[in-house]
Parts: sequence; structure tokens; C-alpha cells
Amino acid sequence: MVYSVDQLKGALSKGIASPNLFRVYLPALPGIVDTRTLNLLCKNVQLPGRQLLTNDRVVGMKAVKQAYAYAQEDISLTFHVTNDYNLKRYFEYWQNLAVDTETKQLNYPDEYGFEVRIEQLEKGAAFDLPVDINFNLGQLNIDIDIDLFTDAKSVYTCVIEKAFPTTMNAIEFNNEANGMVELNVQLSYKDWRSV
Repeated sequence: MVYSVDQLKGALSKGIASPNLFRVYLPALPGIVDTRTLNLLCKNVQLPGRQLLTNDRVVGMKAVKQAYAYAQEDISLTFHVTNDYNLKRYFEYWQNLAVDTETKQLNYPDEYGFEVRIEQLEKGAAFDLPVDINFNLGQLNIDIDIDLFTDAKSVYTCVIEKAFPTTMNAIEFNNEANGMVELNVQLSYKDWRSV
């Protein structure tokens, strides 16, 4: 089948999705860093996938695959770490809700599994960024805090149900003068759905 240029233009009229336009909503944990800050520090994240598990079933003389369940892999997130290390403390606290490292007590999934949302944003969307403007006019000091909360329209949202951090990778230090500290976290979860 031959396609015309107009058909291709029509198929691409909404644009191609950009991998750098995303937003992550992590759960608010009591007494821990503002999760909005964590969302800004997220360097990359994966949308979850799903694999159908199949068995071969012989129908007549031919083997046919038949689905019997599905499997899903953990989600990987990478964050930039700020000098206060609140990000690392956040995930340490969240892991401690599952397994208390001091008392060695295990908790139930309802006590440590929370909803996480990952959104693909529309091309051309602006971001939710706080802006703090300070300037002096003579003896008058002006401090303006603005939220640039724009209409960053979500074109696809994935809701991760009962998520919790199973792995928080080690942070490596080195002698690179301009290096940045990053933290990689693996989230396990019960299931996911798109909305």
C-alpha cells in the first residue's frame, strides 16, 4: 500500500511526543520534603510496560499462544540530589514505612504503598516552576514569590497503584570537578492504569 505525503502530514498533525516533557507526582509523606521540589529534580522516569504471559495450546495440529496472565517490571527514576540531601531522606523514610530498620518491624502494603502519577505533557507546555524575584528600589526591598503554574496540559497520564521504593541505589562519589550527584530509585507497585 502506498501512502501520500498528505496522509503522513495528517497522521503527524498533533506532533510527535517529546521525552523531555513529563511530570511526576510523588506522594506527600508527613514531615518530609515538599514533593513538588522532588518532581522538579526528577531527571528521568520510565512509563511502565506490561507483558502478556502465554502458554502454547494445541488446536488441531497447530500450536497457538493463549494469554493466561500479565507481568510488569519495576519503574526506574533518577533524581538530581541537592546539597541538603532531603531527596535521599525522603526515599529512606518511605522505605522505612515498609521495613522499619530500627525495630525490624514489617508493615502492610496499605501502610507504605502510595499512588504515583507520571504525565506526558503536551508539546509547547510551560512548566510548574516557582520564581522568587528580589530587587531593591532605593530603600525599598521588594520580594516577590510567583508560581508559574501554567496550563501544562497532560496528553497521557499513568497512575501507578500502591507504589513503594524497593531499591535505592548507592550514590557514587568521584573526583570530577563538575559532576552532579544523582540518585536512582526503583519503584515496585501493585498495578498501573492510564487515565
